[in-house]
Amino acid sequence: MGSKRIGLARVQALVENLKRELQLNQATLKGGLRDVRAITANLTLTADDSGAIVVPSGAARTVTLPAPAIGLQYTLIAGSAHQHILQTPSTNIISGFIWDATNANTFAALAVSGGGILTMSANADIGDELTVFSDGTSWFLKGLCRDTVVVTTH
Repeated sequence: MGSKRIGLARVQALVENLKRELQLNQATLKGGLRDVRAITANLTLTADDSGAIVVPSGAARTVTLPAPAIGLQYTLIAGSAHQHILQTPSTNIISGFIWDATNANTFAALAVSGGGILTMSANADIGDELTVFSDGTSWFLKGLCRDTVVVTTH
């Protein structure tokens, strides 16, 4: 019996089209890196960007989430002290909590319920963070910021 040879392009195509779940069962992963997207213009995220840390800088930037889908998650970390905006497309909503140091001595919790646009304060600081994840219907939020984030609807 002979062996059949296939070309490198065919092997690459087969590997790229391979889509399966990987079950790790209490495995320890070491050395993994997250995708960091330093942006200097407005950005609309896609499902392929899930897991990314987005760092807007240079001026106020708008980052638009994709439609909710199970398991999507993103982290926005301010790379400059500007009024960066994190928003959902259309009428999708964001719910959760943002902790902020509004009065510089204590932290306050801002409950976010049904907002679609989150705008960092004029007193925003480098390192302010908003993390969102989706259950397939809505976006859920946790945040830590220097000052109160303004929440509005579409």
